[in-house]
Amino acid sequence: MKKNLLTLLILLSISFNDLVYSQAWNPISSGTAAVISSVDFVNDQVGLIVGASGLIKKTTDGGSVWIPQTSGIGSDLSEVRFVDINNAYVVGRNGVILKTTNGGTNWSLLSSGVSSDLTRICVNGSDIYVTGYDGVILKSTNAGSTWTALPSGTTTYLYGVHFTDANTGYVVGYLGTILKTTNAGATWTPLSSGSSMQLLCVKFTDANTGFIVGGDIPSNTATILKTTDAGANWTSQTMSNNYFGNVRFLNSNIGFIAGGSITGNTSTILKTSDGGLNWATQTTSVARQFGLSIPNGSAGYSSGLNGAMLKTSGIVGLEELDSYNYDLKVFPNPIGAENAYIQFILSKETKISLKVFDISGKECMIIADQNMPSGKQELKLNTTDLSNGIYFIRIQSEDGLQTIKIIKEK
Repeated sequence: MKKNLLTLLILLSISFNDLVYSQAWNPISSGTAAVISSVDFVNDQVGLIVGASGLIKKTTDGGSVWIPQTSGIGSDLSEVRFVDINNAYVVGRNGVILKTTNGGTNWSLLSSGVSSDLTRICVNGSDIYVTGYDGVILKSTNAGSTWTALPSGTTTYLYGVHFTDANTGYVVGYLGTILKTTNAGATWTPLSSGSSMQLLCVKFTDANTGFIVGGDIPSNTATILKTTDAGANWTSQTMSNNYFGNVRFLNSNIGFIAGGSITGNTSTILKTSDGGLNWATQTTSVARQFGLSIPNGSAGYSSGLNGAMLKTSGIVGLEELDSYNYDLKVFPNPIGAENAYIQFILSKETKISLKVFDISGKECMIIADQNMPSGKQELKLNTTDLSNGIYFIRIQSEDGLQTIKIIKEK
């Protein structure tokens, strides 16, 4: 029996703990009651959602307001992916592939060459991969102008697709299907998953370590598969009364899964901070979630049935994302009634973003967003508008992030 394209997605059972970290996922209004199958943000403010009956909406204010876009399509849409702030792709039923080059204002229907329902998108440099039903794997090397059907060697339903480099990629699908290519999709080799469930999303954190989520609808049971040897072997974790639809990782340690219960129609968000060894859980009363977007450490979004969406601000402890040492300092610290000063060192001329966040991860001040020369820098920090408490200062450039904690006391 043909599966409902918008019923993409999954479950799990490990040693889970209720979420106790302060960055809870809370409902936001999408302005629709339709199924929202996918959400993607290019940064923490600009995002797109797609779903039933050609639904496309865009936000430029972090999900506070969603503006309808004209897709020109009446069929269900399954996934959206940004390439950059202007370019994005959408796929859906009956071989539909849409593309925008102006941030979603206008959408063009591309010729996919297939009529099968399409499910997932992977943007891998200049290569675009799309998966679908009937064993379909498509590839474009010219920004979607033409699409080549790749030989998957199967006719089953295919869902998640992810590449770890220009040549090595993975596709997952129905009844535990895992396919791997090492030649940019020219050929695909089946891997043993040890599972008979629907596998719906795959993400790797490096060349060897990857995660797959999926589940079984009749038993309302989910699975997480993990490999540490590039797919040669997979270990599994399961969770009852859940079905998960998406997995995303910020780095090798911090990842998230979105889903929920089939029978109870509640949503579940999971977070790991140790590379999938343990998962903290949060269950909410909104409908089951399919889509998941984690653009950075400042915000996260999920989407699902009945137009339900969730958002979190400060999805991780800000210091969890540190990836570069700017020798960032603030003095005095704690900060009293007087102004403070921020010092940091840049290895080269570059554009930097310097912001203040409160303890919940909410942005509360932009100190600098500009190009700066190389060398030691010093900026004044006016804390007059900050209440007493704990804050975080984060600096970011193309080199990476660094965050330090400050205390304001008058």
